[in-house]
This record gives sequence, structure tokens and C-alpha cells, in this order.
Amino acid sequence: GAMTINPAREIRNARVGHEPRTPWLAEDEARQFLTRPDSANWIDQRDWLICAALVGLGLRRAELARLRRDQLIASPGGFHARVTAKRGKVGHVAVPPWLADEINTWCRRHSIDAGPLFPSRHPASGQPVSPATVHTAVKRTAERTGIDPRKLSPHALRRTFSTLTGLVESYDVAQIV
Repeated sequence: GAMTINPAREIRNARVGHEPRTPWLAEDEARQFLTRPDSANWIDQRDWLICAALVGLGLRRAELARLRRDQLIASPGGFHARVTAKRGKVGHVAVPPWLADEINTWCRRHSIDAGPLFPSRHPASGQPVSPATVHTAVKRTAERTGIDPRKLSPHALRRTFSTLTGLVESYDVAQIV
């Protein structure tokens, strides 16, 4: 009576001509994509965490851009995020433990106690990143990790989330750092 396959893996990709419009990453590509940058640059760290959050939460880029620190709520099973989705709908998304650890480290390191989780300039600015910045973060991270940036978009990472649910639930960032 229980499903033994992930139905998202069986869905055919939408196509324009012969090229997929919104591909997703295979598990090995997702691990490559989530390689932590060597740079101590604040922007590189923020961009990496934006990408990790897209893969780990499956949010749309506008939902992620609007995410605030106070929307991350501790619950008995870990953390969940209260997200405002399309048409103002409010939903709750479980935050995988590996991502919760990364977010907590990010917030402690940059003293983000309130306001946007992903500030646009500096943590003290109080301005959230724009959805366009989320898109740029994905493209920059793809280039840095050797993945064709034309293959990736924030929506492709949303599809990666739904396709690789086993990866995002058990992914251990420490394995590749």
C-alpha cells in the first residue's frame, strides 16, 4: 500500500523544441552545486546559502527573497518556515536539519536576529534581496561550481527539491566541505 517510487522522478520535463525548459539537477550535480565556496566574501556566503535554501526548501525565488528571520520557527521535530506564497497564502515548510544548522550559523556569524534572512547588501542594511538577486546568486554559484549556468534557474532548483527529496532530507554539508 505504500509508494515505493518518487513520482516526481517519473514526470517528463517540459520541452521547447528538443531542450528542457526547466531541468533539474541529478543527485551528483546537486552535491557539486552545493559545494561551499572557499571565499570568505560575505556575498559568496550569502549566495551559497540562498542556493542551499532553494534546494533544501523548494521555495520560489520571491518567497525566498521575502523570508525573514522571525519566520523560522522552532518546532518539536526541528524548524519550519512560515512562508507567504502566491496570492498571499501562508504555508509551513519543514527545514531539513542540515539547512537549519547552516542558517543558524549564518545568523550568528552576521548577527541576524530579525529582519530579512538574506539582506541585500550588508546584514545591517535591513533590506532583503530581490528575486532578481536570487536568480543571479544561482547563476554565479553555477559558474563557480562548473555547472552550465544556462541549465540552472531558481525554478530548476525547486524541481530538484521535489525530485531529490531523499537528498535534501539527509544531505550532510560537512561531507563535501
